[in-house]
Amino acid sequence: MIRIFVADDHAMLRDALAARLASVPDFAVVGEAGTVGELFERLPATDAQVLLLDVRMPGPPVGETLARMRSEFPHVAILVVSGFPEETYAARVIRMGALGFLNKEHSIEQLALAVRTVARGEPFVTEQQAAGLARTLRDQGAAPPELSERELEVLQALAAGESLKQTAGRLDISPKTVSTYRARLAEKLGAKSTAELIRYAIDRGLLPG
Repeated sequence: MIRIFVADDHAMLRDALAARLASVPDFAVVGEAGTVGELFERLPATDAQVLLLDVRMPGPPVGETLARMRSEFPHVAILVVSGFPEETYAARVIRMGALGFLNKEHSIEQLALAVRTVARGEPFVTEQQAAGLARTLRDQGAAPPELSERELEVLQALAAGESLKQTAGRLDISPKTVSTYRARLAEKLGAKSTAELIRYAIDRGLLPG
C-alpha cells in the first residue's frame, strides 16, 4: 500500500484528486492540506510515502517548500501536480527537489504510474517533459534572466489577471511587496508595462492549463 498526502489549496480539486487516488486498490490517502502551513503541521502525524504538491499554495514559494521538505522529510517522495504546462515547468521543480511533475489533466492511470514511480525513489518524466528538457538544454545559451520563485509567482498572478490585493492575500504578503516584485520583474525582463510582462508569461507558457 502506497500512502499519499495531498496538498492543494482548492478544496474541490483536492477532494477530487483524493477520490481518484482512493479508487486505486494499492493507494491510501493519509492526509490533506490546503496551505503550506497546514502541510507542515499535518504531515508529521502521518506515515506518508508520497506528497502530491500543487505549485500555487498559500504560503512560501514552492522552491522554499521543496527545500524544507528535503531537509525535514527526506524520506517523502514529492510529485508536483499542477495545471501549468509540463514542458515549461517540469524541469524547474525537478531541479528544486521534486521527483516528478504531472499536469492535472492527465488520466488516473498516468497519475498512478507517476505515484508508483516516485514512491520507488525514481524520477518521473513524461515524453512531453523529456522534449521540453531537451529544448531547455538546446536553448541554454539564450536563457532569460533567472527569476526567483516569488518573482515567478507574481508574474503568473499578473498574467492570470489577479489584482494586487488578490495576489497579496493568496501569497500572504502585502500589496506593497507585490508591487515591489512587479517592479523587479519589469527591470529583469526589460518590460515597460504590465502588458509586456503578461505577454512574456504567455510566450513562455507560464499560464495554468
